[in-house]
Amino acid sequence: MENSANFVPPWPPNFLSLPPKTQNWISWLFSVINDLLATNGRLNARVAELESEKAADKELLKQKDDQIKQKDDQNAQLMSRIVELENRLNTNSTNSNRPPSTDPPHVQRSKTSSQETSDSADGAASDSSENSEKQEKPKKKRPYHPGASQKPLTPTEEKDCIPQVCPHCGGTHFDGLTECSSFQHVELPALVLTVILFHIFRGRCSNCHREVKGTIPQEFQASYGTRFTAFIAYLLSEGGVPRRQVQKLMKDIFGLPISQGAIQNIVDRTSEAIEPLYEAIGESVRRSPACHIDETSWPTHGQMGRHLHWLWVMCCSLLAFFMIDPHRSKESFKRLIGDWRGILISDDYGIYQGWVGDRQSCLAHIKREIRKFLESSCPEERKFGKLADAIITTLCKMGPDSTTVREIWTLKSRIVKLARRFGKQKGKVGAFARRLERNFESLWLFVVEPRVDKTNNFAERQIRTAVCHRKISLGSSAKKGECWMERSLSLRKTCALQGKSYFDVLVESINRSMRNLRQRTYWIRKAIWRQFHAWIYDID
Repeated sequence: MENSANFVPPWPPNFLSLPPKTQNWISWLFSVINDLLATNGRLNARVAELESEKAADKELLKQKDDQIKQKDDQNAQLMSRIVELENRLNTNSTNSNRPPSTDPPHVQRSKTSSQETSDSADGAASDSSENSEKQEKPKKKRPYHPGASQKPLTPTEEKDCIPQVCPHCGGTHFDGLTECSSFQHVELPALVLTVILFHIFRGRCSNCHREVKGTIPQEFQASYGTRFTAFIAYLLSEGGVPRRQVQKLMKDIFGLPISQGAIQNIVDRTSEAIEPLYEAIGESVRRSPACHIDETSWPTHGQMGRHLHWLWVMCCSLLAFFMIDPHRSKESFKRLIGDWRGILISDDYGIYQGWVGDRQSCLAHIKREIRKFLESSCPEERKFGKLADAIITTLCKMGPDSTTVREIWTLKSRIVKLARRFGKQKGKVGAFARRLERNFESLWLFVVEPRVDKTNNFAERQIRTAVCHRKISLGSSAKKGECWMERSLSLRKTCALQGKSYFDVLVESINRSMRNLRQRTYWIRKAIWRQFHAWIYDID
């Protein structure tokens, strides 16, 4: 069909036979129709033009909407980044796993409680809760710590102090002399090394006429004796003295020039001597009914560059076992514990959460994480932190003698409600709420087991020595260096837990190693039976 804009109706066939007036009328109608058709064509063109402009405007509007949405997403990301950086800026040893030594010196550790936030009946945070102030905690009495005082020593020499001149009259004769007090003066004698020179002779046997040479006694075949070797090892491990400082110390005090290679030989000999003790500690600690386990990074500088290894600790009340492994994985954890299946006391690292036996989560770690929520700039995190802090505070006050089953299940219902309220959220709040509900059974084990600690501070105190040594030595550079750290740390911490002298144990171990005698490990194996006895009969 033709377009209506170009359609012109046909003229009547008898147009010329019509009257003039009718012809004029018809001509006028045809002119009007032509004008209308032309106007219609222009209007249709204008409509098409406007529709194209409308489509262009829609496309432009869509682009603007996309740009606005993109800007909103970027703004949300930047705001979350700002919150993350503010939280990181406010991170310290009280609200994270960072040690107190990482706190800036100009920032004092807060003595206040967590920030107060309001929690209305419908769960909405009020505006006044954002500017709430911290309330000061009442000072708690510190646990008893026995003081150290100077005790009288066994004198090596005694002298009498008799008055010489009377300060009042100048007299020199005194009657009725009696001892009224005593005073001890302690002095370090001049340190002189005992150097034994062996003159080795040889001669011809009068019986078989063969040449025979004298033999040095086995305990003197090393260049340095047992006590000197133990002293060097003690300085390196217990004292944390660098090897160059050990060289200077030997030169200044003893007048003995010693090379770093000789010091390394002493370390290797000591490490080999205490290896049986290290293995006995590992075997004994794996028989403990409950163990604290923790780990920290340990850098290794080898020929292939710097690698990050991990130092693990597994300890009980009388034993501490250290192990350096290249990984922080489940396989490394299995190599540490062997066939042990006791009660695990640890933080909530993923490997520990899958423990098949009983486990006690470290409530100190959980409290620090909650405190970080309370100090956050996000109102939702502060609201969650207040609710979670109330639950964990109630849990920390529980004890085996004052807690009922009803109180435990009431606490669990509060955790379930908290998880249902915040568990569906994305981010740290939702993950922490779900973790509380998932690990509820490991939160209150200390209530039913009186000898289980509610925190993992015991393992952290044992591993702190290694952290301080790491800051000085920057790790190890070879496998034998890692073995030395494992063995020396295990032995020195075990000696400290049992009240034994680490230096005396080193001297005995090196002496027996030089004589090719079997090391005495009964005192290590005896410790685990002492712990079993304490658990069974509930005594200290």
